[in-house]
Amino acid sequence: MEELIDAIVHEYLVYIEPLVYLIEKVEESAKSGVELSKSDIEDLYEEASSSAYNIFPLRALLSSVKNTDMGKSDTPGLQFIHRVINENVLGILKDNMAKAAARLMKECSAGNGSPFKIAEAVKLASHAVCIELTRIKDLNSGFLPDADLKELWDRFSCGNEFAQLDLDQAF
Repeated sequence: MEELIDAIVHEYLVYIEPLVYLIEKVEESAKSGVELSKSDIEDLYEEASSSAYNIFPLRALLSSVKNTDMGKSDTPGLQFIHRVINENVLGILKDNMAKAAARLMKECSAGNGSPFKIAEAVKLASHAVCIELTRIKDLNSGFLPDADLKELWDRFSCGNEFAQLDLDQAF
């Protein structure tokens, strides 16, 4: 069970980290006064996405979990796994991170936005990260199941206000 939770967390990080990297690069660029072209931003995102690879055989692990095992979801860990599988959380996460990255790339391409618009786009992308961290926290009885996820929560100053958002309306 612990291996499966680790694989789910890793998959979360694989989908979140490219957007986090893009946010950091856009912020660095804005601080230094350098405008990024559309191709620069796309290259940064592609670079971050290609370096994120899945070392855990999540699909194999998920298929090894029997439905009868999921019916005995009496432990918090099994309940978490059951909810992630049944609610298609990883598919939703992947789609939401791709939408947030596309929106950030569009708003931050050279000539598209003022410093204010770029700052607002970074804020929206950061909110997208927090929304997804809130989702996994809610699925896991109010706790983030990994130190890397907790670090992202702190880095992006996620808080209770994200729990009040309609996660589907954020995108």
